[in-house]
Amino acid sequence: MNSIRVKSHSVKESDVYAHRTYVQPLLDYVINDLQQFRVKNEDNTLGGMVVCNSKEQAQMMYRLFLEKYAEETELDNERDEDGATVYRSISAGEMEAKKTPCRKGCYRAALITYDSFDKETRAKWIELFKDGKIDLLIVFQMLQTGFDAPRLKKLYLHRMVKEHNLLQTLTRVNRPYKEMKYGYVVDFANIEEEYSKTNREYQEELEHEVGKDNLKHTDRLLVTMEEAKSRVDEARKVLAPYELGNPEIFSRQLNMEDDREVIRSIVRSLEDMRSLQNMLTAQGSEAEAVVEISDIHNLIKLPEIVWTCWALLIMLTRNPILANFLTWL
Repeated sequence: MNSIRVKSHSVKESDVYAHRTYVQPLLDYVINDLQQFRVKNEDNTLGGMVVCNSKEQAQMMYRLFLEKYAEETELDNERDEDGATVYRSISAGEMEAKKTPCRKGCYRAALITYDSFDKETRAKWIELFKDGKIDLLIVFQMLQTGFDAPRLKKLYLHRMVKEHNLLQTLTRVNRPYKEMKYGYVVDFANIEEEYSKTNREYQEELEHEVGKDNLKHTDRLLVTMEEAKSRVDEARKVLAPYELGNPEIFSRQLNMEDDREVIRSIVRSLEDMRSLQNMLTAQGSEAEAVVEISDIHNLIKLPEIVWTCWALLIMLTRNPILANFLTWL
């Protein structure tokens, strides 16, 4: 997309991206790529979503989709005043009643923008996608956060998204589905620089919070649910001997530890719990489903200074006066 340059004041860049001659080959690529993706993975239930550059681009793409890729029996076309065909899909209710997929070479899509249909109708089309009756979602400023559809495994990004919204958008394809642990993003908007910037800022913030020594698993923005569960299991084994539900007792147990490596492993496990919870929450996953140990959940809510001091108590000094002071904190 960045390779296109428009002469100043001649035409709006957004108009170029929404023009039929631009959108048609873009749509053709998406449909062909999604089909090849399904063939490669031997799964016709895999779905895709196009994040459009503008509402006009989304509308044009949906119109061209109906013209070229929709099955005729699933169209409810009209004629305008000039006698030209106005392509329309059958209703969401009629689509839901379909018992079989459309014929080979045809597909089903839904247009989701902030003003497409009413809220209830939009919700119905979204549910049809989740249920596997829609192949492709064409969206603008919708479904980039809080949308959970595990079968969505291919994201076609044609709009620049920044900072936290970028993370939320990318993780739409990050839900486990059957044997697939992650999804794929086709980048038309050149988000690499923005992603690197967001990742760098995240790492700097995380390093400031937990220190470089505790960044073993936190060198990236995203984590799969499977990996998160594995890491929770590892932490559970390390923390099993300790009374996590009572900070005072836990502090005393740490004070009795003579092995500094044991203390370090405890601190790393607790930091990993907090890091996991932050990442899962940021990417829209249900953190409670993974960080499910209530005692750990309560413990990681404690002020950082408390258990940082517990670690320092063992690793940096054996002074009993200091130990009593830190326990009191």
